Amino acid sequence: MRAQIEVIPCKICGDKSSGIHYGVITCEGCKGFFRRSQQNNASYSCPRQRNCLIDRTNRNRCQHCRLQKCLALGMSRDDRIAQNIIKSHLETCQYTMEELHQLAWQTHTYEEIKAYQSKSREALWQQCAIQVTHAIQYVVEFAKRITGFMELCQNDQILLLKSGCLEVVLVRMCRAFNPLNNTVLFEGKYGGMQMFKALGSDDLVNEAFDFAKNLCSLQLTEEEIALFSSAVLISPDRAWLIEPRKVQKLQEKIYFALQHVIQKNHLDDETLAKLIAKIPTITAVCNLHGEKLQVFKQSHPDIVNTLFPPLYKELFNPDCATVCK
Repeated sequence: MRAQIEVIPCKICGDKSSGIHYGVITCEGCKGFFRRSQQNNASYSCPRQRNCLIDRTNRNRCQHCRLQKCLALGMSRDDRIAQNIIKSHLETCQYTMEELHQLAWQTHTYEEIKAYQSKSREALWQQCAIQVTHAIQYVVEFAKRITGFMELCQNDQILLLKSGCLEVVLVRMCRAFNPLNNTVLFEGKYGGMQMFKALGSDDLVNEAFDFAKNLCSLQLTEEEIALFSSAVLISPDRAWLIEPRKVQKLQEKIYFALQHVIQKNHLDDETLAKLIAKIPTITAVCNLHGEKLQVFKQSHPDIVNTLFPPLYKELFNPDCATVCK
């Protein structure tokens, strides 16, 4: 990925680029110039008509026009948190988008679907719990890599993960969802809602699939999924936070970065508002999962206690507080 970026010339001056800096592909010279301008809160003036050509040979002749070009192309000092979150997201997804595209039309056969449908309720619940736990492990690692998350007190880290990790799994589900045939990646192949009949939770499955399809309709980029996931996770509205103001400040930085990315990628000014409007649906689906799990646990306590993954039980056990350790 980095090698591919470095083939692209600096967007500011055309020199050889060294990567994405402050949100834009630039050379080391323009990266350093922009950093110094922001650190010094510089105010430059143009001795000409404020339309100087900025290229590799004359980029140092007019600081004003060089800075204006940096800003016009989207460079932002607030982009550092965005780059951290995007990098963390890409490093902690189970599959790359390329891998998902290759798998998109590898669907479970009729016989395989029938085999899922003929499973006992307990067996399919256990299978789903294992798959969800795998996804959650990646989300925990994602959270730990977000700049500022590990600076929160441990109580708040644990509360945010316990309250929000399944919500992030649901958001990430849209990456592995094919809206053309309403299928989702499960155990290596794509399958539809009928695969999960044996769970006895059709309403939960329907709502999860509906949410994934609706989120797919927004055609979010990986950057946007990454930032939205982190904004969902780092929510100051969670109960029992010790430092909600600190959480709020971190979330505000993330939303600012998300807004900046959306403005670059979408003509529709309503995309961010549409995303925020989906948060109650995310919460409702996850609450429904909790209700279904409690019903299942009441009728099959031994299955849950002995066969479900420890992390799954920790996250959905209100008395446990060891997620981040």
